[in-house]
Amino acid sequence: MQHWLKKKKLKEAHTKWVEEQNFTHFGTLKFTDGRRINSTIAIKRLRRFFNMLDRKVLKGKAVKKGTRLARFVYLEKGKSRNNLHAHFYFKGSTQAQTLSTILYATELWHKVNNAETIDIRKQIDKRLNAYCTKEIDDLDNDVMLLDCTHKAQN
Repeated sequence: MQHWLKKKKLKEAHTKWVEEQNFTHFGTLKFTDGRRINSTIAIKRLRRFFNMLDRKVLKGKAVKKGTRLARFVYLEKGKSRNNLHAHFYFKGSTQAQTLSTILYATELWHKVNNAETIDIRKQIDKRLNAYCTKEIDDLDNDVMLLDCTHKAQN
């Protein structure tokens, strides 16, 4: 199979998987130094942010038991291939939890080193499910941050 066809099938499969999660919101996280940092530093900052968010929304006891907010997190390089930033899909288990997540995420992002902007939107356009596939080139491309990603507990 030709490379472009494999890539297309991989992106379609990933988009379908995201759709199956029924995420309700989509966020973008930007760094003031996104053009100067490497992925190791960005991942460390993102792990800190999502850990703080889990502890604030779910409380420490639940986090210690392994419970996390349902989310998929992606680290991207941007159009220039030199501007690290993150995107994430998420949903709360209740409407109250979703609102808490939005409020605390906005507050906590600014406590992260060199955090610039956070933008969270209600995911009403299903085309957003494919948005984070644009930098997936093959199976060994680490776009999705598995350390920060957690599927909903069924």
